[in-house]
Amino acid sequence: LRRAHRQIPGLHSGEDLMGAIDKFRAAKCAQMRAEHGENFPSHAVCEKFMDKVCHPGKDKKMDGDKGEVSSGEGSCRKFFNNVFGKKDEPEEKKKKVKTDKDKDDDGVENDKDAFPTDPAETKDTDGDGIGDNADKDNDND
Repeated sequence: LRRAHRQIPGLHSGEDLMGAIDKFRAAKCAQMRAEHGENFPSHAVCEKFMDKVCHPGKDKKMDGDKGEVSSGEGSCRKFFNNVFGKKDEPEEKKKKVKTDKDKDDDGVENDKDAFPTDPAETKDTDGDGIGDNADKDNDND
């Protein structure tokens, strides 16, 4: 049996919005998948639940196919479309992707960063081991 969902004004005609409890569970499943990919103990349970409440298309994407159900907050789309770190982050976060080349995610690659593990510091102009942002005397005079 399909759970009862309500239609929301402003959504495409026929698009449904899930109830509060399913909405909460969908958000938690989407959060867990965002944080752990498929590597969390309840992934199989979440996948079965999300398939049941979101009704993704045959392609297992939330892309407007008939019968899809929305959480109203993007949880179904996030879970099935794997959009974590892509469409749902602000532009400034998209540009700063943490990689091995930039361990502290400050936008300066490790080989050019005097403090590759400190996101608040990137330069040590006077070479005293204190970053320019924290060093009140960065010219060592």
